[in-house]
Amino acid sequence: ADGIASLLFLLALAALVFSVGSGAIPRAELSKHVLGPAPQQDIYAKAGVGCIVLGSLLALRFFWYELSMLRRPAERRMLSQLVVAASSSMSLGYGAFFLLTWAGVYA
Repeated sequence: ADGIASLLFLLALAALVFSVGSGAIPRAELSKHVLGPAPQQDIYAKAGVGCIVLGSLLALRFFWYELSMLRRPAERRMLSQLVVAASSSMSLGYGAFFLLTWAGVYA
């Protein structure tokens, strides 16, 4: 039963991809009313630099905590460090994206 359901799903997915690719289903275009006006380019630079600075500060806090816990390994807390590491990673990723968009790579 699971194999048949998987096969039917793959066939439906292939039919959808083929119908969109062949033009049988028209692609909906987003209007400017839905998206709004395009943001100015300097906003990307400011947002990118801000995210990079924030991510770098969080990464420095993470490394500082890890180095300070070498003397006191019993006091380590996993959840707080996972939150700091994930926040730093996301901030650095968004910062890189905004800077690459500002530079015209994702234009």
